[in-house]
Amino acid sequence: MFVYPGDMLEGGRKPYGKLRLMYEAQAIAFIAEQAGGRASDGIGDILDIVPHHLHQKVPCFVGNRALVELAERYVQEYDAAWLGAYQPYRVRQPETHFA
Repeated sequence: MFVYPGDMLEGGRKPYGKLRLMYEAQAIAFIAEQAGGRASDGIGDILDIVPHHLHQKVPCFVGNRALVELAERYVQEYDAAWLGAYQPYRVRQPETHFA
């Protein structure tokens, strides 16, 4: 299993992780799911996330479906501080740049 979680150290400045959603995380997630695995941001499927920014970053848990689901359960049960910091970022509305 590959894990690159969000970071609550240094005052919780990076709860959203470091992998870019559209360039890295969703590409890895697609490959993993085609191979029978799963990819999650700790809350849900990475492929279900609607990007709100071109360079949006996400935490990443990729691997065997059972292990990723176990990681999600651990996050839900033991990491309420991270969930509180990351959830608003995850569901933010897409930015629009119309003139």
